[in-house]
Amino acid sequence: MLPKDIQNIIDNSTPISINSEKAELAKRLVEEAYKMPKKEIGLSLGAAFDLLVSAEYYSRVANRGWIYCPHKGDPLLLFSYTNICPRCNLDGKFKYHKSNKPSSGSIGSIAVDLLGLMLKILFEKHGRKIEIYKASEPADLIFYEKSKQIVFFLQK
Repeated sequence: MLPKDIQNIIDNSTPISINSEKAELAKRLVEEAYKMPKKEIGLSLGAAFDLLVSAEYYSRVANRGWIYCPHKGDPLLLFSYTNICPRCNLDGKFKYHKSNKPSSGSIGSIAVDLLGLMLKILFEKHGRKIEIYKASEPADLIFYEKSKQIVFFLQK
């Protein structure tokens, strides 16, 4: 039996909920990472996580705020992440353009959710039944292996 304060934290948290499309992509990325040589598994899983977060990030980019650059007679339409046109910047010209990317706060939340998902997949791959909850203070994620009464708190 868990101590009452820890049980209360778990009871006031919600199981991570990731749509099936993201879960399927994450499973596939983990499978592909495990096809790499064993000594590269950490790097492969890190790259898989980065790709998963990047895919979610790009899915949230709005289709507005594009820059038209007629630079040197070779027009280009591009999306500004850094508030400048990269071609003009390479020529030493700075003209401010408002960027239109998701906020850093939303990216942190995305990363926590997807980290929970990736870890859940890895735990299952190794035969562990671990419940993962999205929490608020004192932790962002809670990992709970009920059969062994093990609780792990993750804070970003």
